[in-house]
Amino acid sequence: MASASAALPGRGAQNLLRFLRLVGQLKRVPRTGWVYRNVRSPESVSDHMYRMAVMALVTKDEHLNKDRCVRLALVHDMAECIVGDIAPADNIPKEEKHRREEEAMKQLTQLLPEDLRKELYELWEEYETQSSAEARFVKQLDQCEMVLQASEYEELENAPGRLQDFYDSTAASVGPSQPPSPPRAVLGIALLGLPSAQTVLHSMICIMRLVRFPFPLFQPRCLCLRQGACFCIRLTQPARLTSSSCTPQCFPPW
Repeated sequence: MASASAALPGRGAQNLLRFLRLVGQLKRVPRTGWVYRNVRSPESVSDHMYRMAVMALVTKDEHLNKDRCVRLALVHDMAECIVGDIAPADNIPKEEKHRREEEAMKQLTQLLPEDLRKELYELWEEYETQSSAEARFVKQLDQCEMVLQASEYEELENAPGRLQDFYDSTAASVGPSQPPSPPRAVLGIALLGLPSAQTVLHSMICIMRLVRFPFPLFQPRCLCLRQGACFCIRLTQPARLTSSSCTPQCFPPW
């Protein structure tokens, strides 16, 4: 008859269970930005990371390692199971936020075997330092998922524009050389000439910063991005722009 101690899981298995339980806390950590804005039923950090991972999964770009993008998305906010979601409104210095999250990641990964410990910590560090094309792309996914969620909350609450500051906060991600957004009016969008997944992300961020305007906008408008994508924004169904209908600033010609 086997001894009772032999039936007990080893220390490694116990640590793995502790790790999984800690990570499971992310299901119960709300995204602080939505809490501060009194959003009903705010998403959890786990919700946010899951959709980011799915966005990475459906990425098609030969210049990016899709598998690494998915891994980065799943790890980038993992420390928040210990430190919580620290939002800009908390007024905690960036250096202090990084220190807390770094300490949390070290504590968390200590529960894993050495190879996994190294892998997860290096993924988190890669995202924090933005040291790869994949990390920079996943940072864009982070912004894109946020504005998509803001859009959904506005629709659910029938309150267009209530979360505009979340849209506006993505301006730095798009870049200082971007032209200003058109008025808050989007019902139909035609996407033309997008050469890569990263361009699509920049484009989505620009477009998703726009929300429905309270009065009709009948005149088509162009929003041309520096990556070479052109968007036709109009009240009716999306319509393909012709070179003659674009302004001289539009590119490329088609």
